[in-house]
Amino acid sequence: MVSQAVERLEYGRRKDLLVDHMLRKSSLEELIRTAARLMDSPIILTTNTYRVLVLEDNGYEFKDHIWEVAKEWGYLDAESIALFETEGITREVHRNTETILLDKGIAKDIPRLLKKIDIYGRPGAYIGVLQLKEAFDEVDFKTVDVLADILSVMLERTPDQLHPEKEIRESILADLITGEISTPAALSNRMSSAFWEPLAVFECLLMTPAGNSEVIENAEYLALTLRNAIPVIQVINVPEGILVLLNEKSEQDFRRHEAFMREMAEQYDLQLNTSREFRDLMQLRIHYKTCLLIREIARKTRRQDRLTRFGDVVFEALAERIGEEDLQMFASAGYKKLAAYDSENDTDYCRTLMVYAECACNAAAAAAKLYIHRNTMAKRLARIDEICGIDPSDGRALMHFYMTARFFA
Repeated sequence: MVSQAVERLEYGRRKDLLVDHMLRKSSLEELIRTAARLMDSPIILTTNTYRVLVLEDNGYEFKDHIWEVAKEWGYLDAESIALFETEGITREVHRNTETILLDKGIAKDIPRLLKKIDIYGRPGAYIGVLQLKEAFDEVDFKTVDVLADILSVMLERTPDQLHPEKEIRESILADLITGEISTPAALSNRMSSAFWEPLAVFECLLMTPAGNSEVIENAEYLALTLRNAIPVIQVINVPEGILVLLNEKSEQDFRRHEAFMREMAEQYDLQLNTSREFRDLMQLRIHYKTCLLIREIARKTRRQDRLTRFGDVVFEALAERIGEEDLQMFASAGYKKLAAYDSENDTDYCRTLMVYAECACNAAAAAAKLYIHRNTMAKRLARIDEICGIDPSDGRALMHFYMTARFFA
């Protein structure tokens, strides 16, 4: 009888201390820290998609694969999640309404108490308590039960603590942009934990206000509309506007979404800035910075088109980095002669040669784009050679001319 009375008193004291945290609206970290001290054990709290909410080691140093991965990456890795499934741990935790003891398989070296936490009637989080010293007793089981009940209430009060699939993927993109995810291994495990199997090619697109406004009105509604309309899209808010990540099987597939994106840009008075396609999601930070550069150049040059690709401003981007004085060293003498001739004689030879270069030196295509006859095109190319010495069949000279024209036009 004495031992039972002591047990009830000990459990009652624990329960009072834990409930007090809920009543005082303490943080999850404060609650778990107190629970870890009361049970003298490390505790891990994760969402139902295995994102770590709180990790408290209670001052212990120990070797446990799941714990180490969770501490380093903030998520459980794909290998551990797969073992939970194959060993029936997930099924067992979901089936039980009370705390269970896991002491086999993945937990053979360090037993642990596991309990699901229901949020609005559905499993929304999991708690694990690691046994490093004495074996768990009935008081420990009951403590985890009451702790799960308290956590259920606290998490319902703060639903933003729980990240459904969309938010998990958004957090991955946000961490890539800030550099929090710095290795391919960390990215792979984060994506596996989020059940994200990407397609082959990515495209990064930044939506920003086209006018003087610094914010996008109705940004949340716009993001929701984009997600509903384009299944292969991830959308996150960034300081400049909305960052859109498209993911397709091939580069050609991106063009299918262009008309819709332009329509949205017209409706919301937005500018679209898109980098080139890429295949390694670790490069997202680079392409986001590219989009910022495109936005800056598009604003400086007052581009009228809603969508600006990197290829549209690549030479302007190079000019930004070279500087006006150094640019003079790279300037084509032929361009200067031809530009001067155009200015003095009201001709358009510079544009003719630029269009010819942009049409891959196809005279017929260039003539069609300029709305002139092919014979007229041939005469213009010959006259250009006479004026400035640029032979249209000389690839190097043509490339030098084109770069200079883009730098200085």
